[in-house]
Amino acid sequence: MLLPCAVLYRPTVINVCILLCSENEEITYLPVVFVQMKEVFTDCVNICVNPHLSCLFQDDNRPPDHAYGRKRKRPRLQTTRKISCSARIIIKYFTRYPEFAVADGASRETKAQCLDRLREELCNDVGEERIFVSLPKATAHTGHAVTKESGCANRVHPKVIEKIYDLVSMGITSAPLVRKTVKVFVEQELCTGTSLPDKHDRTFYPTRRDIRSHIHKALASGRYSQLDQENLEKKIDDWKYASPGAHYFFRMCQDSDNGDHGDDCCDSGNESSDTSEMSPRQNKLLFVHMEEWQCRLLVKYGNTLSLLDATYKMTKYALPLFLLCVRSNVGYMPVAEFICQEEDAASIAEALSIIKEWNEDWKPASFMVDFCEAEHNAITEVFKDTEVRVCTFHREQAWERWCRDCEYMLHSYHHQTTCTHSISISKKT
Repeated sequence: MLLPCAVLYRPTVINVCILLCSENEEITYLPVVFVQMKEVFTDCVNICVNPHLSCLFQDDNRPPDHAYGRKRKRPRLQTTRKISCSARIIIKYFTRYPEFAVADGASRETKAQCLDRLREELCNDVGEERIFVSLPKATAHTGHAVTKESGCANRVHPKVIEKIYDLVSMGITSAPLVRKTVKVFVEQELCTGTSLPDKHDRTFYPTRRDIRSHIHKALASGRYSQLDQENLEKKIDDWKYASPGAHYFFRMCQDSDNGDHGDDCCDSGNESSDTSEMSPRQNKLLFVHMEEWQCRLLVKYGNTLSLLDATYKMTKYALPLFLLCVRSNVGYMPVAEFICQEEDAASIAEALSIIKEWNEDWKPASFMVDFCEAEHNAITEVFKDTEVRVCTFHREQAWERWCRDCEYMLHSYHHQTTCTHSISISKKT
């Protein structure tokens, strides 16, 4: 049995004995019949990393998410920042049987009889459960300070991390809101009945960076895969189940050396697209989406005038998001969205062809775009008899930029006169 400096008795049958010892002292026990159930070692957070786990710090050789780009990684100059602290907490779980103890120097027959009686009484739960905890002294910590200020270097408490994961699962991803909620959780639930920890203790009050990191890990743990394209494919299956009348077309981006790409294309429309026409572009990313109500608005308002525009910097990838809009009785409404890997005429024409297949009654009389030759060429290729117009805002913007160009050196008066006259002429045409 341990020689405890303090014994804490709980209302349960488990007794906890705490022993303060240095790193060189060993745990000894009196000659009492006991069974060791489990032994747990808890090392200091600054312990040196196991050299057998060095493979965790090697470069990741997974394939990139997209073939056209890969994020640069910061070089890892050292495998760990630990400082080899030797402090350790030892926890041992025992079941003692004091009624079957034997005196020192007892004969072998006496010990055998005691063991026989113990075997008969084991089914009656006659033992006493005890937990022996060996805590190191403050001098056992080496290489770092053990003060109140050193709490900034502690790890976040597992209960706090679990609380952050629960908040993220409920849709709360704002770091300031999560931090306030964690503070209330620590003060009202985790540390009730005891003195509150120091505000600088990182264990219970994580920093903003810690919270953002755990929010990101919680979001990543709920993903289907580490590749965004596979996550999108899985998400499309969920969207199809929730909205059977919606249309989806998705083709993954892959290298041309991977062989056949026909299996990477999924189309949930009423009519399947002709993959033979798109065989040269089977390795390019393409995503097209239309809801059932969007199809209805496109057929109702899109035959007179349809608008096409692209927006950028919506995701971490350099992919343009195209919106097909119509003017309804309540304003402009998006009726289709598509993302293509390259902003060229062939990619835009392919997406417009898919939308045209989903809506056979859609025959726009005119299209309005900004000053983009790729969009203009794609529309004229898919819709032969459609008139393509340039947006008034972009037309005026082009005149303003031309007049302000230093190459032409227009005076301020001539600049205003020329710009006004040019805009008036463009409106008449």
